[in-house]
Amino acid sequence: MNRVDSADYERKLMVRTVVLCLLIAIASMLIVLYLRLTPIWETRFEAGYVLMAISILLLSIFYAALLVAVGNRREMGRSVSGWFDVSALMVLEGLIAYIILQGLLSTSFVILICCAFVVYLHFAQRD
Repeated sequence: MNRVDSADYERKLMVRTVVLCLLIAIASMLIVLYLRLTPIWETRFEAGYVLMAISILLLSIFYAALLVAVGNRREMGRSVSGWFDVSALMVLEGLIAYIILQGLLSTSFVILICCAFVVYLHFAQRD
């Protein structure tokens, strides 16, 4: 396989990864919105904690998928995704979590999980 074919193959793989990550992000956000808009969120006290935990997890998955998609898109353009991208997505995720979950404690959990994911990615990419 020559150099041009290899670059084209890598580009196709990155496009597939970006599309898959965006599909995961959209699906997780739609599920969170569905859970938030259904009457079960407010009717059962026991279900509230489970739905809150599921929503926190899905919002964290939304952030992780979006971060990987942005990173791969930047890499396709031969540039590096930096801390500005990570910080901007973190602020966006915090706002979305606060609007959907309507609580600072739940939003804090989402942000902590997202920070843990960023730390994991930082250490995973070290040489």
